[in-house]
Amino acid sequence: MTSVQPNKQEIIQHVLQQNPSIIRLRASIFLEQEKLKHNKHEALPTLNATARFSVNGWDESLSSAIDELLEGALPGRYLGLTLNMPISNLAVKGNRKQQQASLSKLDIELGKLEQTLTQQTRAAIRALTSAQLKYDLAQANLKLAKQTDATDRALRDAGRKTQTELLNTMKALEDAQLSVERAQTDYLLAEIDLKNLMGIPFYSGSTP
Repeated sequence: MTSVQPNKQEIIQHVLQQNPSIIRLRASIFLEQEKLKHNKHEALPTLNATARFSVNGWDESLSSAIDELLEGALPGRYLGLTLNMPISNLAVKGNRKQQQASLSKLDIELGKLEQTLTQQTRAAIRALTSAQLKYDLAQANLKLAKQTDATDRALRDAGRKTQTELLNTMKALEDAQLSVERAQTDYLLAEIDLKNLMGIPFYSGSTP
């Protein structure tokens, strides 16, 4: 487990972009925005234009009337405009107000979630840093306990230490080893908490 000082601001920015909860909330906001756009289009009136061109033949003689028709001597033109207002315009406006209110509520929730995640991330970084320091200290104590154990064994063999005194040294070494294991576990738990906030699957390749 290598001692690494985390970049607090980079981690916070990563959390605010990749945290699963904030991704889901932003997706909900996007859907509400799209619904609002669609609802706005439904509330708009539509204007339809109709154009027609014709040729006529009015002569009493059938053959003369056909000649007039073929020559286009009596053209006819028509242009019509139709304005359609949605029947359910009031209902659409009501739905639009509800969607605007829902969108405003989601925006407020997003702001609160960003604040909460920022606070949780800062706390998780502090916990990870503290766990790293405790692990480093436990490792230093274990190194010292091993050196003491080796020295006391040599003194025991030379008749300058009793077996009882050596047992105390061995107990101190065992306690130091347990402290390292507890510190390692605390570090891994702190790392898991932080990576959960970051939306990163947990894997620690730096475990001793």
